[in-house]
Amino acid sequence: MSLRSEISRRHLFRCTAGTLALSSSGRVLDARTNQSGLSISPAVESIPSPVSTEPIDTYRLFSKGGMERTFGMVGNLSEHLKFRQDVKREILYWLTDGRSSFLGATGRFQFLENTVRPMYRAAGIPEELGFGLGMQESLFRNYSVSYANAKGIWQMQWAGRKYGLRGGDYFDIVKSTRKQLEYLKDLVRTFDQNLELVLVDYNYGPGKRFRRYRSDPNAFRRIYHRIPRQTRRFVPRILAAIAIGIEPERYGLFIPTLDSRTIKISIPREIHHLELGLLLGVDHWNLGNLNPRTNVRAWFKEGETVFIPKVNEATYHKNIDGHPLRKEFYQFVADVYPSPGKDIKYTVKRGDNLSSVAREFQECGVQGPQHIMLSNGLTSTVIYPGQQLTIPCAE
Repeated sequence: MSLRSEISRRHLFRCTAGTLALSSSGRVLDARTNQSGLSISPAVESIPSPVSTEPIDTYRLFSKGGMERTFGMVGNLSEHLKFRQDVKREILYWLTDGRSSFLGATGRFQFLENTVRPMYRAAGIPEELGFGLGMQESLFRNYSVSYANAKGIWQMQWAGRKYGLRGGDYFDIVKSTRKQLEYLKDLVRTFDQNLELVLVDYNYGPGKRFRRYRSDPNAFRRIYHRIPRQTRRFVPRILAAIAIGIEPERYGLFIPTLDSRTIKISIPREIHHLELGLLLGVDHWNLGNLNPRTNVRAWFKEGETVFIPKVNEATYHKNIDGHPLRKEFYQFVADVYPSPGKDIKYTVKRGDNLSSVAREFQECGVQGPQHIMLSNGLTSTVIYPGQQLTIPCAE
């Protein structure tokens, strides 16, 4: 049996899914608190952590001093969330089935926070809200594309078009966050800072607003049976993510503090960020966030400058051409993201699933369901009638 055949394609796909974004070096940074009471990870010199049973520093999304923040008519968010049964159910989700996803997303957030936090502060929008939205919408995966064609970390669709996002703008963290904040500020004004109605409209869309309830602190309960099931889960799950972010230790969640410094490297050969993630043993979604492209299938060209986490610099120089599975990784990624041929636009029909669609286009180079998922930025195997898929044909 060849070495390549010994590598499970499914295992490799799972390895690149980015569910955990921990530093392979085990190095950590101290967190410090800024003047607004929200913790940030400064770019200071990291210290190697020896093997020990002692706990290392835990990353705090928000400082204890900011726990009593007021959200519109909610006088104390932290206390408010503790007594919400629907939020408690979603906290349980994040601590069980969604635990590894939550931890992976907090790792990606640490690399984005120095961009996102100042923009939220300048806009006057609570940073906790941004964290909850990014967690629920995309797990802070820049190339996420939903079945409804909502794109990017903030999953902007119609609102993206309305506020001027075009093409690769959805995957540009600065441009997309700027437009998302314009949208959020409009929603906050429309609903008089009623947090839950802001979230309902963000998910449910325009023309379905419940503005007349904006002064009602129980608005979400009153409209509960008039909104889709997805939105009923969307709102409390975001609030649950915020609750855990405010008090991770309350829920027994340890969030590693990462060294989020980055360095520029010059790529010596053509490479995709998925292969680079495999060679470095890191979250390839994070590499995608650090190096946004207009197309997730695009490869870095020889000599192009790429950002990688600084803690992986030595690993990069060692593995870029010296990894024992370099050729296998390259071939695996080339099968998933082949040289661009003629993409086919396919509309999902009733009764379709990813496996059946992959079999239908097998002759043009589609390697399987995961191939279609990666090429479309999908994070779920569920597809829906009417959904548009890009079929990545090699020839």
